[in-house]
Amino acid sequence: MATDRHLTAVPDRDNAETPGGVPTGEALALFLRHLAGRRGRSGRITSPETVRAYTSALPTAFTGIVHLGELASVGRDRLHTNIRGAWALYGR
Repeated sequence: MATDRHLTAVPDRDNAETPGGVPTGEALALFLRHLAGRRGRSGRITSPETVRAYTSALPTAFTGIVHLGELASVGRDRLHTNIRGAWALYGR
C-alpha cells in the first residue's frame, strides 16, 4: 500500500519499551492500514480518497511528535499548533 512510503516508524534505539510509548510513524502507518480495510456503517470499505486524505493530513498534524506518549504533555500543544497552522494554510 502507498502509505508505507509516506510514513516510516521512528526506530527505538534499544528495542526496549520506551517511556514515550509507541513511535508516532509506526502508529500512524498501522492506523492507515487499518483504515484502508475498514468497513463503515454503510458496509463499504473506506474509499481510497479518504485514505489518501488521511495519509497526507496526519503526518502534518503529528510533525515533531516522536512518540504518542508525548500527547499527554507538550505533544498535545504541538499537535494543536500543527493543526491550526495547517488549517490556516488550507482553510482560506
